[in-house]
Amino acid sequence: MRTVIAGLLLLVLAVPASQPAAPSATFHHFHFRVGDPAAAMNHGASALNGTRVLLRGLGVGVRVGGVHALFDRADASEAPTARSATPDAAYAAAAAWLRSHGVEIKEEAKGSASREALAEMFPSEILDHVGFTASDLPSAIAAL
Repeated sequence: MRTVIAGLLLLVLAVPASQPAAPSATFHHFHFRVGDPAAAMNHGASALNGTRVLLRGLGVGVRVGGVHALFDRADASEAPTARSATPDAAYAAAAAWLRSHGVEIKEEAKGSASREALAEMFPSEILDHVGFTASDLPSAIAAL
């Protein structure tokens, strides 16, 4: 009997405790500052067969394949050449930073293709930021 109990105890000690799943995030949007937000929205919707959207608190934009490009009006003093990174490079940097802080980036084939299409659609606009969404926001915030 002691041998069986000792064997079970060794088995329990040898099996690592299950680690909680890493928090995850999914790309949500590129946010651009443009000369004419309505024109940018219409251009993206027409060229990519997207849906025009108004996201409360975020602005106007276009949704393609579940991801978005959002637009705010640029100041007259801002020039598109003031952009420091391409949308693809900014996405890659943001995703790498999130991963380095323990947040897994979920990629969906449809969303990834749509993100790339939106990045290519607005290569010369001023990219304000890249937005992600998390299914478990408190865990993602705790990881960061």
